[in-house]
Amino acid sequence: MSATFRVTCLLALVLPAASAQQTTPHAVPQKFRISGTVVNAATGQSLADAVIEIGLAQKQDAAQRVETDESGRFAFEELSPAKYWLVGERRGFMRQGFNEHSGFFTAIVVGPGLRSEGLVFRLRPDASISGTVTDDQNEVIREGQVILFADSSEDGAHRIIQRSQTRTDSGGHYRFSHLR
Repeated sequence: MSATFRVTCLLALVLPAASAQQTTPHAVPQKFRISGTVVNAATGQSLADAVIEIGLAQKQDAAQRVETDESGRFAFEELSPAKYWLVGERRGFMRQGFNEHSGFFTAIVVGPGLRSEGLVFRLRPDASISGTVTDDQNEVIREGQVILFADSSEDGAHRIIQRSQTRTDSGGHYRFSHLR
């Protein structure tokens, strides 16, 4: 009789624990957002119609893509906690990463207690160099070769590198576009 009593007690203790597990609500995964405003880095003016993309830090493919509204605002909704890259571009502005400098840019980390809203994404406008090539009698040089060099520091070493080249047109004009 004593063995039966023990089994009954054990079942009575196990059953309430099993029923408590069934009634515990499942944790709902939290979703987050990345939001901000895109501005012209030179003037501070907000930029409408800029394309902003994000992707997971470990992957190159964009996860989402949005276009800024008339006030330059953007938002990515329903994001899982993770580290994301953020890039932007617009006509007249080269594709660039968030806070990009020297080929590196800042990742945005989203999750509980982390700030990922109200960002200011400063896009640097494209630059260009143009001119006219003439000889010593002030005659234009047609089909002349023009080479653009850039001052560069890589791996701590200073060097001058060839960046681009073009030819002058029939009026002696040349142009290098989409420069930083």
